[in-house]
Amino acid sequence: ILFADVRGYTGLSEPLGAEKMANMLHCFYDNCTKAVWEKDGIVNKFIGDAALAIFNFPIMQDDHVQQAVWAALDLLKACDEQKEQVTAEIDGENLSLGVGIGIHTGEVSIGELGSSYKEFTAIGPVVNLASRIQGQAEPGEVLVTEDVYQVVMMYASLIGVIQWGFCYVPIIFLSVF
Repeated sequence: ILFADVRGYTGLSEPLGAEKMANMLHCFYDNCTKAVWEKDGIVNKFIGDAALAIFNFPIMQDDHVQQAVWAALDLLKACDEQKEQVTAEIDGENLSLGVGIGIHTGEVSIGELGSSYKEFTAIGPVVNLASRIQGQAEPGEVLVTEDVYQVVMMYASLIGVIQWGFCYVPIIFLSVF
């Protein structure tokens, strides 16, 4: 499960205005969709300035954890290019814009929820933890759980580990070779 969120969105709303913000979100949605789909994931939903992506569904894949990490890095690269465009549009004003990403892996429940309104989504502790660590990621960071790191450690180096919150889950900052 991958969560990505635009950082600095609220602070940019006033100087950019509604039309430019809509254009920025359009670019973020496109960048996210492209990065995830190219790595065989699906974007389950966009929630304002955030995205939820699922890997290893509907087709099971042995390398789904690696694909999620590569998608995250592709998304950061695309959004970094977008950041330069947005900064140029507001006359070089130093406003914070970036994307924070959190990834966790494990079993989730996937399907339709609701009776009068059906929504297809993934739920469970894995989804919750991915969302929470995404909330801790600074602009330009990909935070992953130890479960993800154990799968991708041959491709990435450990930058640091933090104990987070009530669940004492090591959250790992990644740097890819």
